[in-house]
Amino acid sequence: VDHYLLKGIPNAEYAGNDARSVSALLTRLGWTTVLLENANASYFSIKNRILVWKGYPLKRFLVYFSGHGTLSSDGISGLAPSDILPSGEGAIPMKTLTGWIGTSAAKQKYLLVDACFSGGKRFFFPKGARPLFMMKPRSPSLPGLLEMDASLGNQESHVDPVHHHGLFTEIFLQEVRKHLPYPIWENVVNGVSTDLPFEARVDGFSQNPEIRPSHSPLLSMPIGPSGP
Repeated sequence: VDHYLLKGIPNAEYAGNDARSVSALLTRLGWTTVLLENANASYFSIKNRILVWKGYPLKRFLVYFSGHGTLSSDGISGLAPSDILPSGEGAIPMKTLTGWIGTSAAKQKYLLVDACFSGGKRFFFPKGARPLFMMKPRSPSLPGLLEMDASLGNQESHVDPVHHHGLFTEIFLQEVRKHLPYPIWENVVNGVSTDLPFEARVDGFSQNPEIRPSHSPLLSMPIGPSGP
């Protein structure tokens, strides 16, 4: 989501480009992808697109989100779908999102989020930042889920204005391409964990990705084809 439906909510720079680029790369690696953008990425559109696969015998299931984050109405950190209200009403709490993903019967489940986990006033962001406000501790990781967040709980995530992506997404894409044709999650995660903080420091800020859980058995799995 880079354009929100209601006035008073700023654009999330390059979020649409992020989603299209990730979708294209995953398709190249053999995934079947569904892309929801802007008005089509409303609360119920996202929910229904995830839950439609409930119980379906998939080998793997991945959800990627790029855009703003905010607080849900009960003060829990969440993602901002395109129809969120300026008050924060209509956010998708992270616990709710992982609960939807957990309905998938796939043994390999992945969640990648390019929004930030930082404190501040709701929807008053510095240019190029995508805050997700972490007010309460995150719940334990869902079993069988590997989650990659763009930043830690006390940080903002930023964009790469040269490549027109979120910085996390740009480095993720670079790392996957670097290891083509047979990228492994562990190799990509290690590259992102090293290169993202370095690139952020070069630009004058701190941003560290968060991997949950850090020793997930899913890290050894291939992102695309397993080998020749």
